[in-house]
Amino acid sequence: MPVSTDDYASISDFLARYCWLVDESDGDGWAALWSEDGVFAGVSPSRSSGARHFARSRSS
Repeated sequence: MPVSTDDYASISDFLARYCWLVDESDGDGWAALWSEDGVFAGVSPSRSSGARHFARSRSS
């Protein structure tokens, strides 16, 4: 299914913000990208749940 130009731009913008915030160790900004009940399960064995935990796990 083709992606609309607007969807493509929105996804690209989100990914750019996501990467920038991770690179800058901005845990609060990174956490703000997610809903309060979000779950992040990356390649490491640990999971992060909730915006506050996201912020702590991504801050330097």
